[in-house]
This record gives sequence, C-alpha cells and structure tokens, in this order.
Amino acid sequence: MPRSQLEALQNELLVRQVGYVYEKAPVFRELCQETGVRPSDIRSAADLPKLPVLEKRHLREFRDRHGDPFGGAACVPTSQLLMANHSTGTSGKPTLFGLTRRDYETIGDVYARVLYSIGFRSGYCWGANGILRWHGYQVAAEYGAQKIGVVPFLMARPPRGDTLPGLFEDWGDCDFNVLGHYQPEFEIPYLRSRPFKPLEIFPNLRFITTGVDLSDARRRIIEEAWGVPFRNTYGSGDQYLAGGECELDQPYFHMPEDRYLLELLDPDTREPVPPGQPGELHVTNLWAEAFPFIRYRMEDIAVAKYETCACGRTAMRLRILGRLAWSVDVGGRRVFNSEVEDVLWSHPELEVVPYQLVRRTRQPQDLLQVRLAKNDGRPELAEEAARLLERRLGVPAQVDFLEEGSIKHGLKMQRLAVVD
Repeated sequence: MPRSQLEALQNELLVRQVGYVYEKAPVFRELCQETGVRPSDIRSAADLPKLPVLEKRHLREFRDRHGDPFGGAACVPTSQLLMANHSTGTSGKPTLFGLTRRDYETIGDVYARVLYSIGFRSGYCWGANGILRWHGYQVAAEYGAQKIGVVPFLMARPPRGDTLPGLFEDWGDCDFNVLGHYQPEFEIPYLRSRPFKPLEIFPNLRFITTGVDLSDARRRIIEEAWGVPFRNTYGSGDQYLAGGECELDQPYFHMPEDRYLLELLDPDTREPVPPGQPGELHVTNLWAEAFPFIRYRMEDIAVAKYETCACGRTAMRLRILGRLAWSVDVGGRRVFNSEVEDVLWSHPELEVVPYQLVRRTRQPQDLLQVRLAKNDGRPELAEEAARLLERRLGVPAQVDFLEEGSIKHGLKMQRLAVVD
C-alpha cells in the first residue's frame, strides 16, 4: 500500500479509536483529563503528541487504587472476553489483558501475515511451546499459523535447560518443519554434545524461529548448530504486537502499520526522534475492542526506516536495539545486553556462556561491568574480554567470572543485576 494511503487509513482508525478508548477505559480517560486533552483534539496522527503516554506504572497504580485486575484498561466487560493473557513481568508485576472473539480473528490475520513473511507455509508442522500459551504472542502466533494452514504441535517444553532433551527424545518421530529456539546457553551445549545432527532427526526442518533479541553472534551460533536458517520475529504480548524480519534487510522487522501506529520517542523528553535515530517504541493500537492501548510505552529502544524496502513492502521497518530494562548508561553511552552478547559470544571460549550486566543504582556509571558464569574462567581471559568490550563499545569495561549456575534463569535469563 502506498504510504500516503496507509497514513490516511491510520488517521481514520486513530480518530475512531481515541474516542472509543476515552469513553470506555477509565485509566486513559484519567490521563487525558490530567493533561487537558479531549478526543475532539485528535484529527490525525500529527496530533498524537497531544495525548499522554500510557506506562505500565499507570496500569499498576490504577489496579492498586481500584482493585481492578485490568488496571482500568478494559473497554469491554469481562463476560465479553474470549480469553485473558498476561505479560512476562520483565520490568515488574505482569499486566493483564485479553481478547474478544473479534479481536482474536483480527490478530490471527495479522500474525498469519507476519509468519508467512518469514517462511511459514500451508502444510508445515510447527513444534510450538505449549507451556507459553499464557503469553499473548504465543496465542496469537498459534492462531495465525493455523490460518495459514500450519499445524502447531503444542508440546509441554519447559522454557529452561531441559527443553531440547524432551524435544529429541519424545518428539523425534514428528516431521517438524519449524522449531523454536529460546535459550542458547543451554540448548547449544546440548546440541554440540549429541552424537547426531538435528537434521538427522528432523530432515524436513526448514528454519528455526523465536521472538527474542538477536545478536549477530547468536544468529551465527544457532544456524551452525541447527544447520538451517534462523528467521526472527519481534513480538510483544502486551498488545499482541508482531513484526517479521525481512530476509533482504536483516535484522529489521516489517511492522503491520495498518493495525498499529508506532512512534519512536526520546526516552527523556518524549519528543519524536528523527528517522534513523534510536528512540523508545510507543504503540497505539488501531484494531482492538477489548484492550486498545494508546501511546503505550513498550520500553524497547529501536531504529526505524520508512523508505520502501527492497522486497517491495512499504510498511516501516524496525531494528530493535534492546530493552531499557536490560541496559546500562556508561558515561552517557547506553549499552544494551545484545551488544555485550555479540562481543562476548564472538569469542570462541565464551560462546553461549551465561552473562549479566551490572547496573549501578545511580546512573550513569563509570564502568561497564559484566559477569560471566564460567567455572574455568581464567584471569587473562577476563582481561581479554574486557579489552574486546572496550574496543567494540567504546567504554571502559570489567569482566568477572562467577560460578556456573549463579545467573538465574526461567522464561528469560536474568540479563541484569542492579547493585548500589
């Protein structure tokens, strides 16, 4: 769709959605009244900066004040929900949200487009992690896959180190075409220790996928271990947001702008950043009737491209640099965990070693401090790793080795430790 036509569609949907959410969602109405803005003030996307930013803390504060589990964001009665999901709680207590039947159909269409764009095809069998069905991304991805004609196998694969043994031992006779890969710290050592290659077990496997931050080193390691391409998606459960990585412009994701209006804002000033400059992603939902958040702060830092892609798509592309919650400010230079990972995992002795950034309570800090869970870490190796970080990232660095298993994990590795 030409961008002029796409932007006209966004304007139409935005005006309708702002009026709807103002009437139905008390948390959004409160924020608007505090800032003195009314729905009639919003005539197009150019008026978005007039609206307040919605943060997770607003939902939590409203929930605590009113005893509302949905934080004042529900636009329909609970009886009209088809299902409810919750966030991972990366930056605090998980938030709760859900879908109506109409929402479910809409988001299934969006995810079908996203998954098709990265290679899902009718007739494929997808080894999906059924344990994650509480997460909005997983629910939407399953339905999107089904709309394409893909069969999701909802396996009880815990998101921790014993994921792959269960896959190969219990499901090795399934003819999977797509599999997920979540925690390289555990999965890659397992694959390297086996007397077989994954393609010997799953000969029709086409690619590996998941929805995580992806450093260049991680992609290389995963593709070498599995013997197939890695095709990434960007996803968030909070607003069932998804984007598919473009094969011609990795690691940028094409975003469904006919269903979401996306802004990149300066994390401090909340002013829009110029194209090509990093900013914090804010999402305005243009489709949902149950939980359409307006100018929702995603806490992800990204860079955008708006020109037509070599693949022909006109939708904006995003490159996700990392989460604010997994970053540190070193002398005014924000360092993300994915940057550190790319440096460390490019070293042959440090590949897929669990790591952790140390963030001082007071920011900025003078030193990038990184912990590595490696029992046989030599002092000279720590010094070498610190020099690599300094050379690549341009900040002073220190690397410390911890006992293996000392960095906690669950759904996600604990990428950051806050200390005084």
